[in-house]
Amino acid sequence: MNLTQPFIEQVNVIQSSIKHHLTALGGRFQASENVTRAEFKAFTNTIEQRNISLRALAWVPLISSDSRKAFELALSEEGITESYIKKSTEQGFQRSPNQSQYFPITFIEPLEANKSAVGLDVSTHPPVSASANKAISLKKHVITPLLSLVQQKDKFTGVVVYYPVYKKEFQTNTVLLKGFVEAVFELDLLLVGVHQSLDQNNFTY
Repeated sequence: MNLTQPFIEQVNVIQSSIKHHLTALGGRFQASENVTRAEFKAFTNTIEQRNISLRALAWVPLISSDSRKAFELALSEEGITESYIKKSTEQGFQRSPNQSQYFPITFIEPLEANKSAVGLDVSTHPPVSASANKAISLKKHVITPLLSLVQQKDKFTGVVVYYPVYKKEFQTNTVLLKGFVEAVFELDLLLVGVHQSLDQNNFTY
């Protein structure tokens, strides 16, 4: 028996599970214009109960320049401290300059551990922007290279999976991008979970 086979199989199960849950989460936003933060939290709680070691699940809508003011006001009314669209720089977060559109992280769970990421425009965040654009181009799940998450310190074990969400305009028969759902996880912690779930009798230490 190949001693690594159980490990590979478990990783494949997790990969399929993440893609399945992101697709289902994307379907919620595709079907509704008014998913609330509470509804998002309730849905992500069902995923967290399935023993998947995710750092976060998030909704990243496309916000036009005309909608920016209303978007930031909504964040403020929800009690988000940094209630503005921002970009990450070497000096820390800064308010994003005016541009035609933004992709800010809006809903994210668990919120308390990831609140610093709310408002971050992924289109201006170099570690992930290329992967997000690739997801749009391919209309499928795309995973980033290893990176340091804004929630991490001195670690480069984070990865993000993006899945684009579209809506169909029946009057014009066009398909428009609404945004992304994303899954964030730390690869080292994910692999620890895989290791612990395996029958240790399959391995020699």
